[in-house]
Amino acid sequence: MFLFSSTLTLLSRKSVKGISDTILLISMDSVHSSMLDIVASVDFCPLRLLIHPLPVRPLGRIGGRGADGVLVIKRHWRWLLSQVCCAIFWGTC
Repeated sequence: MFLFSSTLTLLSRKSVKGISDTILLISMDSVHSSMLDIVASVDFCPLRLLIHPLPVRPLGRIGGRGADGVLVIKRHWRWLLSQVCCAIFWGTC
């Protein structure tokens, strides 16, 4: 799993041999037009965009960092894995 921090990083995957035979899965906690523009620029492989249905609310006094931030990330990954497994095994979620 890769975390893309820039358009250049994502689009550099275009030159990877066999990339058109893979599915790129992008999962977001929030939606911003700049992120959607980056996703829309992907034309080198099939793409599935998943947007977490619940707003990310920082927990605790440190704004989601530390142990509370880990809980937010775990919730997102658990949701993401359930979406992927549901699509693979049942064809729909």
